[in-house]
Amino acid sequence: MSTGDFALAEAGMTGSARYVAGPWRYERVEDAGHWLQLDAPDKVNDLLLDFLDHAAERPTGRAQQS
Repeated sequence: MSTGDFALAEAGMTGSARYVAGPWRYERVEDAGHWLQLDAPDKVNDLLLDFLDHAAERPTGRAQQS
């Protein structure tokens, strides 16, 4: 989630963990808006690559939150 998002609230994002059965984590990106991948593409790519690199190491079946 980005700190400048006008459409999504942080409570809704962090609360979504209870609906996820596989690897999951919450990340907050400062100084970006609703279109996170356009406002902070390098940060989004770094976070995605890190998540994918470690997703196989995490147990499935329960939500992960960082």
